[in-house]
Amino acid sequence: MTSPMTTQHRSDNKNFLFWLGASTFLLPVLFFASKHNYLLFHSVVEVFAILTGFSIFLFSVSTFPFNQNPVIMHLGILYLEVIIIDFLHTLAYKGMGVFPGYSANLPTQFWIVGRFLEFGGLGFIIAFPHRKWYLPFVFAVTLFVVLGIAAVFQGYFPDCFVEGRGLTFFKVGSEYVMIFLLLGLLLKVWRTENYYLLPFRTSLIWALLLSAAGEFSFTLYQDVYGFFNMLGHLFRFLSYVIILRGIVVECLKKPFQALVGELVQEKEKFENLAKRDPLTGLFNRYTFEEWIKRFVNQHFPLQTYSLVFIDINNFKEINDSFGHQVGDKVLVALAKILTSRLRQEVVIFRYGGDEFLVVFPQTSPGGARFAVERARNEFVSLQKEFGFPLSFSYGVAEVQSSEEFLTALSRADAAMYEMKKQNMPVAHH
Repeated sequence: MTSPMTTQHRSDNKNFLFWLGASTFLLPVLFFASKHNYLLFHSVVEVFAILTGFSIFLFSVSTFPFNQNPVIMHLGILYLEVIIIDFLHTLAYKGMGVFPGYSANLPTQFWIVGRFLEFGGLGFIIAFPHRKWYLPFVFAVTLFVVLGIAAVFQGYFPDCFVEGRGLTFFKVGSEYVMIFLLLGLLLKVWRTENYYLLPFRTSLIWALLLSAAGEFSFTLYQDVYGFFNMLGHLFRFLSYVIILRGIVVECLKKPFQALVGELVQEKEKFENLAKRDPLTGLFNRYTFEEWIKRFVNQHFPLQTYSLVFIDINNFKEINDSFGHQVGDKVLVALAKILTSRLRQEVVIFRYGGDEFLVVFPQTSPGGARFAVERARNEFVSLQKEFGFPLSFSYGVAEVQSSEEFLTALSRADAAMYEMKKQNMPVAHH
């Protein structure tokens, strides 16, 4: 049965693809314009890209008073700075005559500076979507813009285009570095489950894909008025529009998820608290029982699991003699030992009171017993810190089918009580 979320996701994808297809209707018009007057085509495309980038900034600023999603504000800051470089790139383009004495190398250098800024900023936003580092981000991108412009005009920035020869090794190499960066970011966005990125996942994926295609096109041209240069500019323009579309449309369609993502995270946090013991941070008994129900219904194939039931010895006497606060410290100490000393794939529950359950996947009873014994020895050594004897008893039960899991719990519990009585390692049940 298809879930409503899946249906909605498919609907969003269809709507997005329809919108993308409709937006590309103008591409043939722009293509023929580039054939008639390339300089006019370039200026028109760049002006639209700059206006789009400025619109991203305006929308992020206008939603800032009630916006709880840092991604939107960081995108606005980034594209305000990027369009400064794009504006210089447009003015410096061959034939504009704004910077006399400079060759086609100048706009190409500005292009590389702008793309390093754009894709580096996107990398930060995608890597840290939850951070509200607005002022440091403004300072960092502004400093990059100032230093980038100064490096280009002062002759410190490497040449990117040589008349008569075409693109330099630095220019092509930089484009390939950015392509790999974009593909890495695309993969991260594809896999993300972050609430701040989820509303824009489809838009970001397409924008990154188009940007990568554009950068690849920019490795192929030899003439700044050539076909691949034109194609690269179209790809880049579409990527800007898609990001703007993602911010505006998604925020209007899904204001709760996009603009109030922090509340969604709060909801998840409280749900997570319901699954965990507040004292030790371990999963609680309710979570174990729910997990067991799902686990039993899965009917996993035959393989060895080990279930370990742990109970702290004389815990009632510790509470009666030293108080519940000291007893709580003992519970926390044991939880830390179990968490730090057992393998990462082991699942640990605080079953109740001073009882703990540990599930060892794909582990023999002997392997589980060896691991628990090491934890037990470390727990015993804490008596120097607490000033009274510490130890725990445990029972191990082997599980080889999901149907057997419930009976294994009672067998491990019985084995643990047998160890308590005999005060010696228990035989496997």
